[in-house]
Amino acid sequence: MGRVTKLKLGQDLASAVDEITEEKYGIRGLDSCEYVGAVKVPLMITQVKADIYVTGADGSNDVQKIFDQCTSPEKKMIWVGPGTDRPYGTGKRFEGYNYFGEKPDDILNFLETHMGAPKPAMSDSDADAVSRV
Repeated sequence: MGRVTKLKLGQDLASAVDEITEEKYGIRGLDSCEYVGAVKVPLMITQVKADIYVTGADGSNDVQKIFDQCTSPEKKMIWVGPGTDRPYGTGKRFEGYNYFGEKPDDILNFLETHMGAPKPAMSDSDADAVSRV
């Protein structure tokens, strides 16, 4: 959150928000890296590579850190956007929310692998409808 408020407002409000939230509701913000080590189920993370809100000034990426600290024996990272193996959109964060709606193969294959259900065959009319979107 600090990076987002700093980019949008010019100041890091994360600490102030944490303090108010703890005072008012008894909870603080969570650091995913603190808990992701407990994940033991298959995990797939998809992220827009150029998302400025998860990339530090030093080039480090918060999502990559979370992925690296996950101890699940079966994990997969999918980067989408320009300059990746899955070029999609222009690199804006919000475009990632549409990725699987337009390109469902990765998520369907992941679910098939880990849940055992075969992915449904796409009819020609469904394929035409997806290509028009």
